[in-house]
Amino acid sequence: MNDMNEATTTGILTIDLQALQQNYQNIRDYCLNFDSNIAVSAVVKANGYGLGMAEVSTALYKAGCRLFYVATPDEGMALRKTLADIDIFILDGLFIDAEKIYQTHNLIPCLSSQAQISNWYSYGQSIGTQLPCVLHLNTGINRLGLNLAGFKAMPTTITQSLNIHHVMSHFASADVPDDAQNLTQIAEIKQIVDFSPQLDYSFGNSPGIAYEPLQNMDFLNTHIMRPGVALCGVKTTDNYPIELKPVVSLFVRVLQTSSLEVGDMVGYGHQFTATKPMRTAIVAAGYADGMFRSLATSTENSGYFEFKGHKLPILGRVSMDMMVLDISQVPDGALNEGDFVEIFGQNISLAQVANWAGTIEYEILTSLGPRFLRNYING
Repeated sequence: MNDMNEATTTGILTIDLQALQQNYQNIRDYCLNFDSNIAVSAVVKANGYGLGMAEVSTALYKAGCRLFYVATPDEGMALRKTLADIDIFILDGLFIDAEKIYQTHNLIPCLSSQAQISNWYSYGQSIGTQLPCVLHLNTGINRLGLNLAGFKAMPTTITQSLNIHHVMSHFASADVPDDAQNLTQIAEIKQIVDFSPQLDYSFGNSPGIAYEPLQNMDFLNTHIMRPGVALCGVKTTDNYPIELKPVVSLFVRVLQTSSLEVGDMVGYGHQFTATKPMRTAIVAAGYADGMFRSLATSTENSGYFEFKGHKLPILGRVSMDMMVLDISQVPDGALNEGDFVEIFGQNISLAQVANWAGTIEYEILTSLGPRFLRNYING
């Protein structure tokens, strides 16, 4: 969709790159207040959380970021085409028989199993040099990662020979600061640090950055923070202590205006029935674009969008390509075919939309479809 423009697009997703850079700087300044050895990376997987990996990463590079995490080697290869002199860490680890690809594109695998560690070590021996890697340890989220016992049991011939960039782990519940599991994970993290004090580490994701028990730990070497969604302006806890600026807004096109009489029913399954005469707007966004079906309402008092200070409640089910909105409160003739209404932005927060959909901001962002024109400003 390289020929997409404002005249033909169904929606305009505006990304404020200056706000993104400011969020990175605010996170870095905050972290340096409690540890002068902090480095701040950026997680830009899933196409930069739906905002465009190349554009987001370039803006963060200009703000001083040199450490980037992606999920897959394909994402890593794409990012390498954009930025040559950065470290790129592959969170999904080392793929079988792909060692040469990692080497060619200078990608650093986050090794999460004994097999991956053995394969990377053996590949280093075969080429005469041990390439950088990250050791990924599981401290309680029970996804990827070696457990602590497996880490301690690794033969010293391997651990001392590997070129370990850092050791990482991931919090399961740092967005719920009083969850008891957080302290259990902190205890394991302390054991990791005590066992290998000479290494660098990465434990703080977006919510973990603000978790005080992690801030209070002593690290002899560098602690790499890994913000992702926080860079997009999303506060992951109710009292998130870092000022974050909104980065993204979405406006979608009105395809048609219409009207309903008493008894008229709207959309698939007729989940909404008009109890009074109403005016409606049909807008060009549906579940194919990341507008979840769970936004569907059976009343006119739930989720809404906005136009020039007027709330536009969602009527009936969300379909693949469109939604029906109640525009009865908008002055007659003020909203017309071809106008754009706000889905989220200055007047409606991304968190509100996620709440109406019964999900989280991460899922909304990463579901935003390619039919929306990405409009980059201040960059």
